[in-house]
Order: sequence, then structure tokens, then C-alpha cells
Amino acid sequence: MHWKQRLKQFLFVRKLLRYKTWYLQDCKHLPRVEIETFGRCNRACSYCPVSTNEKRTGRMSRALFEKIIHDLAAIDFSGTLSFHFYNEPLLDKRLPELSTMARRALPKARFKLITNGDLLTREKLQELFDVGFDQISISLHDEEIEKKMMALVEELSEQDQQRTFLNTFFRPDTVLSNRGGAVDIPDASKSQAFPEGCAQAHNSLIIDYRGKVALCCNDFAMPHDMGDCNTMHVREILQKRAPLTKAIYFGRYNLEICKNCVELSRNSP
Repeated sequence: MHWKQRLKQFLFVRKLLRYKTWYLQDCKHLPRVEIETFGRCNRACSYCPVSTNEKRTGRMSRALFEKIIHDLAAIDFSGTLSFHFYNEPLLDKRLPELSTMARRALPKARFKLITNGDLLTREKLQELFDVGFDQISISLHDEEIEKKMMALVEELSEQDQQRTFLNTFFRPDTVLSNRGGAVDIPDASKSQAFPEGCAQAHNSLIIDYRGKVALCCNDFAMPHDMGDCNTMHVREILQKRAPLTKAIYFGRYNLEICKNCVELSRNSP
């Protein structure tokens, strides 16, 4: 057998063993959980599905949020917890209070906030660090907000600067996703693909403001029943969807959203 084939076989077996270990350990090593506490975003970027759909409204009840956090505590969640999906987290005025409660219940978790920066001030940034956020990631969608956030970061202490990240999305060389076919990306070469398998669904649990679970971060329309945190325990949801996420993890793209997500890159030169 050629060494390249042996290497491919070895990597596949290692990947399979990692998956089995994760599943047998009750999914306790889930890397990432995203809880959307508020359904609206104040922007409508052309490369985001929000731009072509009616504004999403509504917010997660505190009771449901507490239930989800308690579920995560029950599986000893120690991955990264954030508070977004297709929303702007800072529109939810309860964010400091909710994150403080979550921090007490999940002492091993790493807390991350992803925001577009429109509502971010020096005082708000300090408040977020004070309530326990380990990392603030700011998505920059135009030059004006880029200048504003760069100036803000310069005012921070060296420690806080190391915990604050700026990510630009409006420049021509930005690598974009077609969000499972939900948006058009003019340059097909910009779309990302995972021909050997995609770990997005396997590595994350994404819950929208209604308590519904998405397949992955690209699942804007959520046409498939991945679970409902109102009536199901997080552990139960992870186990229910495991056969599907496993198939995707090993490159079996049977769902239309998965096919659309990788189609552009497969056709790219």
C-alpha cells in the first residue's frame, strides 16, 4: 500500500476513535456552545442571511436560559460558551446578568463574545471583562466601525488588548461562507469546503432564541428537527443528532444545506 494511502487510513482510524471516545463519554467534551438570547441584529450585511429575510425578533426567557445552563453543568461542560447565532448579543440588556449566572454554574467554561461593535464602548467592554468574558471578538463590517474599534482597542490595557480580537469582513480578500446556500458569494473561490468531512455540527451546539437547535452555524433557516431545549435535555439532543453529525464529520453530505455549503468550492478551480 502506498504511504499516502496508509497515512489517509491512519488519519481516518484516528478520527473514528476520537469520535467514539467523545460519544461514549456522554459528549462531555463538546468544544463549543452558542446560545442566542436575543433574536435581532441591527445590521443587514449582504453576505449574511439576515439581509434577505425579515428581521428576527424575540428573546429567550430567563427560565429557558437557566435550564440550558443547568443542562450544560450536568454534562460538565468545559468548552467555549458564547451568546450569538444570527443576532447582535449587545442588544440584549440582560447579557451581563445572564453571563454572570452562567459563569457561576460553568466555572470550567471559557466565555467568548462575538459582536459587530456598533454598541461597544470602553465602559461596556470593561463591564464584559468584569463579568467574566475571556475573549471579545469584534466583527468589522465597514471602514467606519474599523476605525472606531481600532481606536478603542488602543485605549485598553495590554492584558485586555490580548483578549480583544478584530476580524474584518468587508475587504475584497475576505474569505466568506455561502451559509449553506442561504446567500450568494460572487467569487466561488471564497467559499470554504471540507471534502474529507466537516466538524462544524459535531463540535458545536447552537441554540436560537426560541430554544431550537441548529445543525451548525450556517443553518439559518433551520428546516430540520435537531432538538428543542424547551422539552429536551442537552445530553438527549446531542445523542439524538449524533448519527447525523457523525455522517457529516466523515464527509457524507446527504443534507441539501451541506451540499450547498461545499458545492461552490468543489466547482472552484
